[in-house]
Amino acid sequence: MLLAGGIFLLFTLCVCALTRDARRPGGMITGSLLGALVGELLVAKSDIWTAIKAAIGTFIGFLIGTIGKLICCGFMLYELIKHL
Repeated sequence: MLLAGGIFLLFTLCVCALTRDARRPGGMITGSLLGALVGELLVAKSDIWTAIKAAIGTFIGFLIGTIGKLICCGFMLYELIKHL
């Protein structure tokens, strides 16, 4: 489990370093997808379809987390402006 997390983090950091433009957050997305895919294939020794399902699950989790953070930020901004 720890090795899979390390591989996931390593791929995410490598892809983010290669796509270091702030206007294109593609490195975070592709890094997490590739990290999950390669981690499943190398560490969990699962087949390709299970690895693809894990990568898709990682992407969905990334989207849900980002949407949740945007909602929280919007609520905090609303409360800040309301109390000014």
